[in-house]
Amino acid sequence: MKKNCLTLTVSVFLLLTLFMTSGIAEDRQGAFTVTPNIGWYFFEGNQNLDDGITSGINLGYSITKNWAVEGSINYIDSDRKDFKDSEVSGYLYKLDALYNITSFGKLVPYLAVGVGGITLDPSRGSSENDFLFNYGAGLKYFLTDDIALRGDVRHVLPYGSLGKDESQNNLLCTVGVSFLFGGEKEKPKVEETPKAEEPPKAVEEPAQVEEQPKEEEPPKAVEPPRTDSDGDGVYDDLDKCPNTPKGATVDSRGCWILEGVYFDTEKWNIVSQYFPILDNVVGIIKKNPDMKLEVQGHTDIRGTEKYNQKLSENRAKSVLEYIAGKGIDREKLTAKGFGYSVPAAPNDTAEGMAKNRRVELKPIY
Repeated sequence: MKKNCLTLTVSVFLLLTLFMTSGIAEDRQGAFTVTPNIGWYFFEGNQNLDDGITSGINLGYSITKNWAVEGSINYIDSDRKDFKDSEVSGYLYKLDALYNITSFGKLVPYLAVGVGGITLDPSRGSSENDFLFNYGAGLKYFLTDDIALRGDVRHVLPYGSLGKDESQNNLLCTVGVSFLFGGEKEKPKVEETPKAEEPPKAVEEPAQVEEQPKEEEPPKAVEPPRTDSDGDGVYDDLDKCPNTPKGATVDSRGCWILEGVYFDTEKWNIVSQYFPILDNVVGIIKKNPDMKLEVQGHTDIRGTEKYNQKLSENRAKSVLEYIAGKGIDREKLTAKGFGYSVPAAPNDTAEGMAKNRRVELKPIY
């Protein structure tokens, strides 16, 4: 019987592996989950019961992206081995803690442990109730951000069987579909561009009153004021992107950026709320007719190098197409993707990765 459960588990794993892509998926903090399931329950030991089909439902809540609690109830359809036509109805109810290990693209493995109870109600004889302890593991494959296929295997130990000569080691194998509701999604936090410091003003020294003839002190050397040739608010000695067009928004390095225009995970479409920012860019280009523009796309570090290179190119092309659609000559525009090779922030936090899903603009004269 354990061979059947192993076959079911391996089949589910292979099915999920076939669907694997380099996309990103994960459980969301604060999300509620509903998972209808179906599978097989295996009785072992001296219970004198046939293995049977099971179906049920799981209700869960994600405390964090990694930790969740889940309650479940399953109906078990079995038969007595010593009596013909003697059906046994069973109910398995448990409360578990789940730990999502990590994510491999859209595939998320997890561990589970919990307690509960089992009730067996035969058509002949009295019903039995036992406490139980269970542990196991499973896999989730996210079809979308809110729907995931799920396979689960549990070792079930009814408490009433402990201490007997032959302990009862039962096995529960299920597959199901999880539906996620609510939860927190990543929101990029954008730092405001620092304002340029005003150049130092020359300090006028008060006129000296000649009481007695004194030797004149040599004049003190006055350092020349720092310059900002392109007027972007970043001094020339700190400016990594000189010749920024007038009116463009820049970062602390002096490089032109689309302030406030960022992309969702695995997306390259522009959300309508960012159209006014791009329209402002179009106005700047029209005021600088001799300027050409390179649109540079970037991604966060999740996913393969090849996948992120293509994603960054698509983001750059998406912005280019919008600008060209506003009457800018395409010969003045080029799109280039950098993948995750040029991060603007560390990739070790959700906020940092959100800042890296961006587009920068480089003027070319």
